[in-house]
Amino acid sequence: MPEAILVHDGARPFIQPDEIDAIAALSLEYGASVPANRPKDTIKCIGTTPGFFGETLDRATLLQVQTPQGFKADILIKAHEQAAKEGRYATDDAALVERYFPANPIRIYETGYHNIKITTPEDLPMQKPSTQASPKSDKRAAAVCLFLWLSYIINPEM
Repeated sequence: MPEAILVHDGARPFIQPDEIDAIAALSLEYGASVPANRPKDTIKCIGTTPGFFGETLDRATLLQVQTPQGFKADILIKAHEQAAKEGRYATDDAALVERYFPANPIRIYETGYHNIKITTPEDLPMQKPSTQASPKSDKRAAAVCLFLWLSYIINPEM
């Protein structure tokens, strides 16, 4: 079994090889690591009255979560097994690890705003893919970047 698993949804094609390496290393050190950045927009909750806002959330306490999300393999596998037994669904793997391993906090890997999520046609003209590899990147990270449409299993001994 690999030591760590990185899960990438493929909708964020601008992650850099050195960032993938850092997330993999942090997930091995802390059990889990997820890239995130601070929101630029004001975030409001939907109010109890239809068509009206509720409270405004404090941006200083929020992060926008990204992929790839990294986990020690045994933690991620056990979280998914438990979720399957309970019929539980989550919007990302970190939510399952938070639920089933609350004593194992997830390490934040703060990124910039380049790793945007491509979900609508309007997102495409905004970005140009980076073709420059970091000098710190290794074969493992480069291989992962080539297959962004898959979930990645990273074996540190590759």
